[in-house]
Amino acid sequence: MTRAWRDVGQLPATFTPRCVVARPDGTGLVCGKQQGEAAIYRADRAAVDRVFAGTGQAVAAAFDPTVTAWSVVGTRKAEDAEGSTYALWKAEPPWEAWSDMGPIPGESATQVLPSPDGAIWVLGAHTLLRSIDGGQNWDAVPPPRQNDLNWVTDRLFLAGRHMVLGTPEGLFVAREGGEWGRRHVDGAHVRGLSGAIVAARMGRETKLGRLEGAFVEWLGQVEGEMDPMALVVEGRSMQMLGIPADPEKHPGLVLLEDQGTEKGFTTTLVRVPPWRDWMGIAGARGALAVSVTRTVMASEPQ
Repeated sequence: MTRAWRDVGQLPATFTPRCVVARPDGTGLVCGKQQGEAAIYRADRAAVDRVFAGTGQAVAAAFDPTVTAWSVVGTRKAEDAEGSTYALWKAEPPWEAWSDMGPIPGESATQVLPSPDGAIWVLGAHTLLRSIDGGQNWDAVPPPRQNDLNWVTDRLFLAGRHMVLGTPEGLFVAREGGEWGRRHVDGAHVRGLSGAIVAARMGRETKLGRLEGAFVEWLGQVEGEMDPMALVVEGRSMQMLGIPADPEKHPGLVLLEDQGTEKGFTTTLVRVPPWRDWMGIAGARGALAVSVTRTVMASEPQ
């Protein structure tokens, strides 16, 4: 089955995406920068509207279980200072009015992830922070291994109510008191996690597996070398977004889906720039993407 797409609206040519977060119905937010300013656009069923403007750039965003939107906005310091300053912003549906929740005390912030217990987690280079009061106060979370945090290889995931850090050394589950539990995955590097299903890199191969107690049952291998950047499993349906290893040969993001049929996976090459900043997926079929011409495209509900 070929996925149907619709053009939602047009972003300015001066806009550069930094993250796209989708809802299961194909709506969502597109965050980034525009002419030196932070910008967030809301994409609904038939239009794209700017809902945030500020200094710097919006570098990360996520929805919590109540569909509240959280975004990290970074602003470069003075030329004689090092690093960047970051702030946490919040908006309730329909995400038109944003509130500054205060500064984030880290030199780097590339991912924000709210957990079902109300905590907000922020990951960056050498940075892992947790706030239990909506960004008013932050606690530095000690990394679970001797190697420092790496925003390129490490990712935060939710597994039920548990926050999980995926690293080349395995999965680490956050526990009370700053402790971590370690979960080996046959030496694979998990790049996507949804429920008990993982998308992992093992050498040059991309594999899908199911976590079973202390073991992993490998379900199959994805054809073509790629880096999984997002995985969503909902019932018998699954979709995975991947970055091709050879973007010149495959100029776009690979969207792989399985609707629980016996025909295997359907693979679509979405012709948007092959970086994770330009597309997001949610639910069984929800997807939101920005084309190279800055057209916002949303998946049609099936």
